[in-house]
Amino acid sequence: MRFLLTLLVALLGAGVGSFLNVAAVRLHERRSLGGRSKCDACGRTLGALELVPVFGYVFLGGRCHACHARIPWFHPVTEAAAALLFALAFWTRATHPLFVTWPIILAVVRDLAAVSFLVLLALTDLLYGELPDRFTWPAIGVLAILAALAGRPPLDVLLGAVAGAAFFLIQRVLSRGAWVGDGDAFLGAAIGALLGVCGGLTAILLAYVYGAVAAVVLLAAHKANRKTALPFAPFLSAAALTVLFFGPALWNAYLGLMMR
Repeated sequence: MRFLLTLLVALLGAGVGSFLNVAAVRLHERRSLGGRSKCDACGRTLGALELVPVFGYVFLGGRCHACHARIPWFHPVTEAAAALLFALAFWTRATHPLFVTWPIILAVVRDLAAVSFLVLLALTDLLYGELPDRFTWPAIGVLAILAALAGRPPLDVLLGAVAGAAFFLIQRVLSRGAWVGDGDAFLGAAIGALLGVCGGLTAILLAYVYGAVAAVVLLAAHKANRKTALPFAPFLSAAALTVLFFGPALWNAYLGLMMR
């Protein structure tokens, strides 16, 4: 039963991932979210099978059926990532799906909203190097409300948002805007509201670890140099989801190492 429900949630996640792709591209290009999806190269309206998340990409061999132009890589990646993260969110919270309670439902809804916003912001930063207010401000509001409803003390939500924003705003002031932008501060506020003060700051510090590891790998592979600017939102999003899903386990492991 639990496996079947998790599979259904994963399918929902794939559909949400498909929508996030559309939202990221169309809103960046100032286009409406309405209307049928079309091939970016030839403008042909896509058929039903082509719109099936992930499987449509595989079915087409990664190319448009009409003009054979390559379908952008981020479409299947975003859909698959959203599907896996939705499944993880449900699996970790709904440990007893036959005994669903309001706290479990609220926790799952909070996590699914967090996945949706964080994937969208990571994708937008990765593609366009921006974190627009039309995404970050709703993320702060929605995640703050859901975190409070799911049981996080409102004061911790508020202080987490302030701490997350302040961490980046201080860097922005010290560097005169050279290190970080306003979007990073707003994303920090959203993460802080979601995870609280301790969890939010832990996620931000973990993001720097993820970023450092990625930089070393890219340098070693000669895919970047010391002056290459890496988008930070993907690392922030990955770190926030790590703390959201595995925070207690990480702390226990850390404390276990420290006490040896």
